[in-house]
Amino acid sequence: MPLLFCNISWMREYRGHYRIDCQEIDQPKRGGSYVDTHGEAHECCNFLEDKRGIVYGHVETWKGDENGYDAQIRIENLGADKNDTYIDGVDVIWIATHQEGGRRVIGWYKNARVYRERQHHNKNKYPTKQHERDKVSSYRITAKQEDIHMMIEDQRNLIINPSKKRKGFPGMNSIFYPSNYKENNELTEFLIELNTEIDKTSRKATDSFNPVEETDSVEGSWDFEGKLQLKQHLEKERSKKLIKDFKSKLTNYSCSICGFSFEDTYGTLGYGFIEAHHIIPIATLTEQTKMSPSDLIALCSNCHRMLHRSNPPLSAKQLQSLIGNHKK
Repeated sequence: MPLLFCNISWMREYRGHYRIDCQEIDQPKRGGSYVDTHGEAHECCNFLEDKRGIVYGHVETWKGDENGYDAQIRIENLGADKNDTYIDGVDVIWIATHQEGGRRVIGWYKNARVYRERQHHNKNKYPTKQHERDKVSSYRITAKQEDIHMMIEDQRNLIINPSKKRKGFPGMNSIFYPSNYKENNELTEFLIELNTEIDKTSRKATDSFNPVEETDSVEGSWDFEGKLQLKQHLEKERSKKLIKDFKSKLTNYSCSICGFSFEDTYGTLGYGFIEAHHIIPIATLTEQTKMSPSDLIALCSNCHRMLHRSNPPLSAKQLQSLIGNHKK
């Protein structure tokens, strides 16, 4: 996954400045002149989820004074196209300056969405009452609650740059792209250490789940699994951009065949999840075939698998008819 470092002010919990009685509970520190002057920071709610289990991460990108400009996050450095407005699947590492100097990792978002431009909350509908009380009006990054982790203060021991003179490490800028410094051995060593920490404390497994088809004939002994085997094959490549564009246009994440909704069944874990199925079998496509989001339909995992159990795959109408006949 692409990796992004975001430099923010130091706070204890990042779940808001003020209680309902407006008494300060978490003072941001070492976040620049604005934070020093006003005692406030938009990142104060970076680890506060809304009722859907979504967090909204802020990193300051404004350059200069009130006459300055809002800088873009260069998501093309993370693998996006230059015309994309956001990119999904980014690991965002949040860092802040410790009181003894040097920046330390305070937490991370796994599998986050990073926006090129600043996004704004609806002023009449903040994500939470705390966002409204703290007037947190914008964000740059989103993630799901189960994909975030914040270290408590006395466990923030991952020091990324004890010296300001070290090159190829986050400096004064709020955004840092490690991919621009692949030749920095010290940075590589730090990223290995960081990855080990993430593996130990991440809230869910990062391995992708691939269901195994049951077959009548099984090669080898049935009671041994996990053997490493090198396989080489050619596979027709699916366009990630096409699927992203298709899903971004959806207003309903229910299965177009059976109506199943992951969010209705699994709550926040299922929010925004659906699979994209090619109406035209991908095996029939060539390198010159052009497709659009209208060539895809939204399916739950069960219907998607059932379509592809037939060769050639069933059409959506055929499977829908099969379901209806079976219920009768």
